[in-house]
Amino acid sequence: SKDETASVLKTFIIVIENLLSLKGIKREFSIPRTPQQNGIAERKNRTLIEAARTLLADSLLPIPFWAEAVNTACYVQNRVLVD
Repeated sequence: SKDETASVLKTFIIVIENLLSLKGIKREFSIPRTPQQNGIAERKNRTLIEAARTLLADSLLPIPFWAEAVNTACYVQNRVLVD
């Protein structure tokens, strides 16, 4: 029922907030559709797209492989880049 859903959702949010706190993760909110407020994420996204384009261009694969190129670029960046 709707009453149960609200209760479960509240419990879930509390569990997630506790987990974030335990792991030392800080949540920051920004206004939707304002990329200027989140420059770091925008730069990471741009880097990911550039890497995917390079993978496709160097491999001579067609555009339908775009999703796989992005996944591969993300995989590599998550294991190579150091902030």
